[in-house]
Amino acid sequence: PHPLAPARKADRVDILIVGAGISGLTTARMLATDGHNVTVVEQSPRPRAEGAGLILPVDTVTSLERAGVRLAGLGLPLAGMTITSSRGGKKATVRGRVAFARAELLTALEEAAGAVADLHYGTSARYDTARAAVVADGMSDTFNLVVAADGLRSSLRDPVMGSATAFRYSGQVCWRGIVETDLSISETCATEMWNGIARIGVVPLTRSRTYVYVVKSSPSLESRELGNIPGLEAREQQALTALKALPPQQLLCHEIWELDRPVWGSANVVLLGDAAHGTTPNLGLGAAMAIEDAATLTHSLRHTDSPLSTYRRARHARVRPTQLTSRAVGQLAHDQSWAPTLFRRTIGLTAT
Repeated sequence: PHPLAPARKADRVDILIVGAGISGLTTARMLATDGHNVTVVEQSPRPRAEGAGLILPVDTVTSLERAGVRLAGLGLPLAGMTITSSRGGKKATVRGRVAFARAELLTALEEAAGAVADLHYGTSARYDTARAAVVADGMSDTFNLVVAADGLRSSLRDPVMGSATAFRYSGQVCWRGIVETDLSISETCATEMWNGIARIGVVPLTRSRTYVYVVKSSPSLESRELGNIPGLEAREQQALTALKALPPQQLLCHEIWELDRPVWGSANVVLLGDAAHGTTPNLGLGAAMAIEDAATLTHSLRHTDSPLSTYRRARHARVRPTQLTSRAVGQLAHDQSWAPTLFRRTIGLTAT
């Protein structure tokens, strides 16, 4: 592979994207429809179907639709996302959000990307140190640009950067899943209950389903057992009971880790999505940031003389404050030191 030549920014570029998740497929669709030759490799033998639910801002949904991703009937517009106390009191509301089942969004993205780019499943990529290049298994092609979109535990990030990634454990564990129960309330509002120890999210989806997640403070994932949370309102208790009743393969459970700070790649290899800036999910903006990455990279290749530098600068300025704010929200919700505890007690976000 040879460096992307700034003077030829308007030319068709041969691009390899590693990873067929939300970030990789979105990038493939946007870059290919912008006229570039795009190849996507994914080590999984088939399109992904994992995940539970996610929430996107309305303008992010609009960006996907403008890129030709068919989302009609998949997303449920929310009247708001409201933080509540364990006694049901409303404390803050964010509006302009749309809720999706993650697997359905991935299917729509796979269809959109597959229509304009070459998708190869069961194919991995590695960084060849001797050639200082990313090599895809079974492919002899060379690429002007490589996009690493292979997730938080990216296999390309450390070899490309020549240094070990610094991770941060949030101190929290999350359980999540989609239950076949309609737990929506008036005006189709999603809620997230805080009580200082746990958070329970209840997010309505299309077809009378509900995305439910529980975040609890824990030094590690010592047990996958969700357990009980005392003092809940009826809706949260119903959501918790439904989540615990899911088959083991449908109840996702994991520790919440993040990158200490964003990593954007080197030379003609750029990182994108969780590979670049894996963050805590406390603001619900991880997928939106990845989609913004794709749009910014596409715009930079089209309009700037130094596209990769422009992309890295623009995205760092946008992503770093979001990452730090999300980290702070998690600490505010769960930290047991005096300041967060006093804040939660003052506004009524404590266990009854």
